[in-house]
Amino acid sequence: MTETAPRRWTVEEFFAWQESQPERYELVDGFPIRMMAGAKNVHDDIVVNVLAELRNQLRGGGCRPFTSDGSVETKPGQIRRPDIGVDCGRRDPNATKATSPRVVVEVLSPTTRDFDTIGKLDEYKLIESLARIVVIEPNARPTVRQHDSHKTYYGIFSMFPY
Repeated sequence: MTETAPRRWTVEEFFAWQESQPERYELVDGFPIRMMAGAKNVHDDIVVNVLAELRNQLRGGGCRPFTSDGSVETKPGQIRRPDIGVDCGRRDPNATKATSPRVVVEVLSPTTRDFDTIGKLDEYKLIESLARIVVIEPNARPTVRQHDSHKTYYGIFSMFPY
């Protein structure tokens, strides 16, 4: 008996399914992948502080910060959920992904460090509207490195240049 290969999901199918799930997932190569859970307090502290600063900096403008409940489409059919993002696109209160992401922020942890700095970084660079990729290493000294046309920031920053 021959088994058929599982069919890859569309972004629309993924989001329809995701609505009824208690955990968050990303869509990778057409298949849902459950996200890691149980971040340490230092991770949450950084996310909350960066989100608050972004909200203050962006207040009154056309851009809005979002949390990892939101998402970005890194390439056709591939959905990622950065820890924080900034969307400058048209606002749809029922949308599940950023329409024009300008900034993505990843806060590293020991279990995701390698993938976030290699795999996701390469995917984020594919987003045409993206201006900044910020990678925060909780225990590192702040440094700035240039990657292609995107600036990738490593460390903890109080402001994010646009």
